[in-house]
Amino acid sequence: MNKKQTWPNDADGDVFRNLLKKGFDFEREYVIDFNIDFESWPKSDRFVSEILAEYPTALIKPIDEEYYLVQITAVVDYDFIVRVQETLTEIAKSEGGFCESWGILH
Repeated sequence: MNKKQTWPNDADGDVFRNLLKKGFDFEREYVIDFNIDFESWPKSDRFVSEILAEYPTALIKPIDEEYYLVQITAVVDYDFIVRVQETLTEIAKSEGGFCESWGILH
């Protein structure tokens, strides 16, 4: 990865700039946590099978009726992160869900 990489001036770009400052290794894979929040707890978990159809290796679990955690192992790449958030939002929107946050433990 080029150390002079620039990312958009948005929340995701801010995370990438912070990771770069901390010497993050953008070449290796990590477990990336995506949070799907809901306006109210979903009445159906049908969206889970749709997520698995899109990301077959994802681990998905509800967290205390607050949100669903979706874990995907991948290289941390800006376009990938944005695309996954958009895809998860599209899948979960029928239940009032949206994905606007992600993180990694490193």
